[in-house]
Amino acid sequence: MSRSRTAPCILLVDDEPATLQLIRKILQADGYQIVHAENGLEALDRVAEFAPDLILLDIVMPEMDGMAVLRKVRETDKFTGVIMASALSSENLVVQAMLDGADDFVSKPFVLKNVRVRIRVLIR
Repeated sequence: MSRSRTAPCILLVDDEPATLQLIRKILQADGYQIVHAENGLEALDRVAEFAPDLILLDIVMPEMDGMAVLRKVRETDKFTGVIMASALSSENLVVQAMLDGADDFVSKPFVLKNVRVRIRVLIR
């Protein structure tokens, strides 16, 4: 659980392999170290193992949804950047995510340029 690395580490959490693959390729090309998880329980294991600098976290997933993962992460870590992502972008969902400790919220499908800028801002 060390942050002694040269490139910032981003944890991608999404149950859609195509989304993971696309985002991973783009962010690796931007110079980030990428770790991924396909469900909420796996995400918590990755957080413990890698101490990522930022988490891009889908909300609707099997095992444990993204909101539960966010709350669990925030119990012990108030500083890691968390960007919530969902095709469901109701105002209530966005507000609840922010109240639960998210730093940002992006709608799916992603506008990659916007996601990359938001990641850059939070990594600083």
